[in-house]
Amino acid sequence: MRAHRQIFRWLGAMVIVAAIPLWVERPSEALETTNVVKEIRSDRSGDAGAVTIVCDQPVVYRVLNWQEGGVELDLYDVLLGEFDGQTLAVANGVVEQIEATSQAGPQRIVARLLIRTVGPVSPEIQRDGSTLVLTLNPGVAAEPAIVGSKDKIEDIIRRYQARHPGGPEVAAAEVAAAVASPDITAPAAGAPGKMEEGEVREELIVSQKAFTGRKMSLDFQGANVASVLRLIADTAGINMVFGKDVDGQVTMQLKDIPWDQALNIVLKTNGLGIKKEGGVYRIAKLSVLQEEEEARMAVKRSQEKAEDLERTILYINYANAGEIKGVLEQLLSPRGKIDVDDRTNTIIVKDIHAVVVEAHEVVKKLDLATPQVSIEARIVEARTNFAKELGIQWGGRYNAGPATGNPTGLNFPHTVGLVGTADSANNFAVNLPAGNFTGQVPTGGIGLTLGSLTNSLFLDLRLSALEESGEAKVIASPRVTTLDNQEAIIKQGDEIPYQSTSANEGTKTEFKEALLQLKVTPHITSNRKVILNIVASKDTPNFDRAINGQPPISKQEASTQVLLANDETTVIGGIYSITEEKNRSSIPGLSRIPWVGALFKTHGNTTDRRELLIFITPRIVDEGA
Repeated sequence: MRAHRQIFRWLGAMVIVAAIPLWVERPSEALETTNVVKEIRSDRSGDAGAVTIVCDQPVVYRVLNWQEGGVELDLYDVLLGEFDGQTLAVANGVVEQIEATSQAGPQRIVARLLIRTVGPVSPEIQRDGSTLVLTLNPGVAAEPAIVGSKDKIEDIIRRYQARHPGGPEVAAAEVAAAVASPDITAPAAGAPGKMEEGEVREELIVSQKAFTGRKMSLDFQGANVASVLRLIADTAGINMVFGKDVDGQVTMQLKDIPWDQALNIVLKTNGLGIKKEGGVYRIAKLSVLQEEEEARMAVKRSQEKAEDLERTILYINYANAGEIKGVLEQLLSPRGKIDVDDRTNTIIVKDIHAVVVEAHEVVKKLDLATPQVSIEARIVEARTNFAKELGIQWGGRYNAGPATGNPTGLNFPHTVGLVGTADSANNFAVNLPAGNFTGQVPTGGIGLTLGSLTNSLFLDLRLSALEESGEAKVIASPRVTTLDNQEAIIKQGDEIPYQSTSANEGTKTEFKEALLQLKVTPHITSNRKVILNIVASKDTPNFDRAINGQPPISKQEASTQVLLANDETTVIGGIYSITEEKNRSSIPGLSRIPWVGALFKTHGNTTDRRELLIFITPRIVDEGA
């Protein structure tokens, strides 16, 4: 007899499904509309795919994300035109194909685009006038996002009923339920897809819960709630028990959705709740389940009041006992007590057995050794310099008198002497050799000396040239180990003494640091990568610009934040300086004489390039290493 009754129940449910009227009219026969799809195209935008639909007029639309199957885009009161019944092959890495079909009935006319995707996607849609742009971002999708307008659908129904007097009654609420939800809010101002004034659109706030159950389709009108739930349980292969208060009727039309989503919708619609006990799902009114939970908590509190208290000592090894105390206080029962011994860094808990056990578990998970990071830095200071100078030295002497065989023939001046004084040792009139600017000895030169037999006339000419280049690298490789989120400092340099004089303190000497300094604060992420906050600075005394022997300090600094894998190296550059100097020494006036002026001047060029490179490698120090 039980088997016969069950068969009759299933037959009754099938009769209800069969009794639902189906309309398969062509769009032109069902509703009149002048809004036609003019263009459908798909392209790739970065990692996402994009589908663009251009219509004659603005449209009301609905987006349904079918998880693994793709995305369905419904356009209400719209004709597909030349795209009706076509399948557009795309294959752009995200979208495989677009199937365009039309569906119409007394309630509505729908242009449906089924967009097949390579994998799960998260859709985003924007509208600009009569153009819709559907962006499909690869990734795990959320619940189906539904967008639509109740007012627009109800207007379509009213126009249909006006053209078909005496036809079947169409419930506006039932039709609107397909594109709306009780939890509807208007989009925030400035939000993507915000429509112009006068247009209406309502968005469903979508939860982030993903449904993964086996897909099923349900089409019922006035069906018993318990019968629908039994059908879902049979599809899911789960055990389900119903309370005596589970009653009422439900009307639905669901197509190819996961069974757990269908179950969720039916329960919410009828104010029901679900509770899993072992391997059985129990369905009852939410109020009943809430009363049971309150009764259970009352019994639990009564048992706690009668239970003996236990005392335990929790030894904290790595964390601060005072900080963990705040977490444990949230676990205490009304009779519980907690104390901290700062000297031994221990926590004393006195409470019922369940709280004591839970406190041990919490401390076990929180009192962990703070991970450490070993930071290895390689500091390379590269320097390249180049100097080039060209100098000249010339002079001589001339003596006229009886001693040199060329007397003047006068009583005064009886003798005449002419000699260069720029360098008295060599009688140079112009003494501008190479090396004046760099302080280096000239690397090359040539001299020419001319003299008379009587040594009355003597000329000396010297040309000197200097070209110098050099490269230097200073490498330091400091290492330091620090705790997670604790700053580590590496510095190297000198302290420069500075003297100051005042009437009150007299002469006082202070030291200022001129350092190459590196500050690094590491943070270990949950996926074993390291975020480094880095500040690199180099302070150099400039003795060329010293005032009273006290040099100013030139500062260079770079600050950045980088994300590195364990044992990966990054480089900080950009602390770069170039110094170029052009020098010239000359005899005033004479150096400007064309051609001859070269005998009265010298010039030099100096270039100095310096660059500081810092290579940083973080390594997570494992406890067993």
